[in-house]
Amino acid sequence: MTLGMPFCVGNLTANDVILAGALTSRAESNGTIDLVVLGCLKHKAALKTYHVTHCPPFDPVDKRTEATVKGRDGKAFKVTTGPPQVILAMSANAAAVKAAADRPVGDFAARGSRALGVARADGDGKWQLPGVLPLFDPLRDDAKAQPPANAGPKHDVVNRPRNSDTA
Repeated sequence: MTLGMPFCVGNLTANDVILAGALTSRAESNGTIDLVVLGCLKHKAALKTYHVTHCPPFDPVDKRTEATVKGRDGKAFKVTTGPPQVILAMSANAAAVKAAADRPVGDFAARGSRALGVARADGDGKWQLPGVLPLFDPLRDDAKAQPPANAGPKHDVVNRPRNSDTA
């Protein structure tokens, strides 16, 4: 799995979006997505200026990971990552960014990439989507030859085993 060029809202940079995603990632979990996001952070020392006070594991019910973080300025904020549609649905800026975010998510999917939505909530508690991270996860060799018998035309690639899946 590799990280592509993130979709960024407004004047945020790719590194801003990756950093927000990295704050919800834990190297000790050995999770593929966590390791890829952490590995693509341009300035690894930037993580040391933040203190993650709470970061439970991925929640399969809410379909996201959320971390409470104390920033460089001592102020607490939250970051969350998950499927873009889940993150957009909880974002206060969804109406303003949905059309712009849906386009690259569709492009990522057409190229075989998964997407990871990222959001941040500051003092007011309203989630804002700063961007989306594309994760290219190629099909495993044993999945390339034959799509599943029940696969539909749009799902045959998405639901097939990927390199990040264990056999």
